[in-house]
Amino acid sequence: MTSISTQHMVKTPNESADAGNTAIINLHTGDKVFVRSRRAGGIYGDIGTNQTYTTFSGSILSPSTDYIENGQAEEIAFSVGISAHHTQAQGHTVIFNRVFINHGLGYDTKTGKFTAKYSGIYVFHFHALYHSDKPIWIDLYHNFMYVNSIYGHVPSGYVTGSNSASLELLQGDEVFLDIKSHNTALYGVPTEIFCTFSGYLLALLPKYQPIIG
Repeated sequence: MTSISTQHMVKTPNESADAGNTAIINLHTGDKVFVRSRRAGGIYGDIGTNQTYTTFSGSILSPSTDYIENGQAEEIAFSVGISAHHTQAQGHTVIFNRVFINHGLGYDTKTGKFTAKYSGIYVFHFHALYHSDKPIWIDLYHNFMYVNSIYGHVPSGYVTGSNSASLELLQGDEVFLDIKSHNTALYGVPTEIFCTFSGYLLALLPKYQPIIG
């Protein structure tokens, strides 16, 4: 299992803007992963001042060896996206319809919520984009407790937002994205996935044995 994170610069009518995305995907020996530009445009960086804005990174996610199922160490990770434009109502969980991976089956495609199978430290990334003078305003929740947000709005053009969090979860805890603004609009088509939600188990919590006597 490999975690892939990309970040790039996009050009608005009057200024530069930044955008990022994350995907967790399965790779086989010999598979190649790369970043390709769909349209002509510039990528910003300044060697003279040592300023780096455009990056491409990846890492291998190791399975948990403390839990063995069917003779193999288990991997806990999910990565989902949205492949159709839509506007969701305030107070509703964001439902992602494109599943890249769902190892451990922690993400529920019907509820939009991730449930921790094991107690541990988990990492989550979420990104969104829209166009047509509508804001994006999304909150990350842990068991209905607010964690952080993304927000973006411009009079015209595309608007993006990204955020991440490392959370300590107990077995059965839920993590999900909730719409903050009633007119939050999300952009996506089958061949262009910009709105994503990904997470994975980073480390297990120690197994504590109860003291009896």
